[in-house]
Amino acid sequence: MIAQYRGKWPVADLCQWAGVPKSSLYYKAREGVRGIRPSTHTIVGGIALVENTVVVDQIRAILTMDYCVYGYRKMTEELRDMEYGLNAKKVYQLMKQHHLLSGKRIQVQGKRKWVKHPRIEAERPMEYLSLEIKYIWRGRPAVQGESRYYYQLAIMDVTVAEFCAGSCSAAFDRQM
Repeated sequence: MIAQYRGKWPVADLCQWAGVPKSSLYYKAREGVRGIRPSTHTIVGGIALVENTVVVDQIRAILTMDYCVYGYRKMTEELRDMEYGLNAKKVYQLMKQHHLLSGKRIQVQGKRKWVKHPRIEAERPMEYLSLEIKYIWRGRPAVQGESRYYYQLAIMDVTVAEFCAGSCSAAFDRQM
């Protein structure tokens, strides 16, 4: 109906009579994803531009470090420390595109117990010690039967951030 009388009557009147919004008359469907295209470069040090592939390579290098299971938020902090100018959304997008997200979410059950004393006020070394016990995989493909999980104990002096002692054992017992 609007197409018949388009040249004879104003479009606003025709749309009002037909009960159709004016915007639907001018709408043209587009192919592809809507919105702004993702950027292909990232700022480093506030002045230089690098391609996103360089950032992804850096993310992969960080994730290959020992005991590094970072999500996109912690990875954003690491990259910002390296003077990359990006936000968590971009890091999430890059990690998702290259299948680098771990896919695990930690959910807290019950009431959270917050840290009461976040800063340690030590007067001398060896006053506060940190004990870390980790369960790590040690694989030796050349020796059959040697590939297994081990317990690793590390003792650190918190005041000077120094490694004091440690051991690695197949069983968690007093001799460790």
